[in-house]
Amino acid sequence: MPQQMGHPVQLAENPGHTLGIVGLVLNFFGINIGGIILGVMSRNKSRQVGMSPTMGTISLVWGIIGTVIGFLLVIFFIFLMFVGALASTSTSSSSSYSDYSSEQGF
Repeated sequence: MPQQMGHPVQLAENPGHTLGIVGLVLNFFGINIGGIILGVMSRNKSRQVGMSPTMGTISLVWGIIGTVIGFLLVIFFIFLMFVGALASTSTSSSSSYSDYSSEQGF
């Protein structure tokens, strides 16, 4: 059987693959909203040509998880600052009372 000469079979490239990778890189650097947006775009482009949207899905999920964790961390730090402010006000008011009572000889 003779071998066919010519061009090798070229596999079709997934147009959403690159967007998915860029979305993952953005997620890695903490730009989770960009990862979510590029993940959705990557999934849409891959589905339009009938290819696997795996990279877009990974970027989308990592972006959502990163955004939720970031939001929870912001809430936690605001709570810590609030508790710290309350603790410092209660400490300073009790120390001023003790200064007053020591001056009066109690």
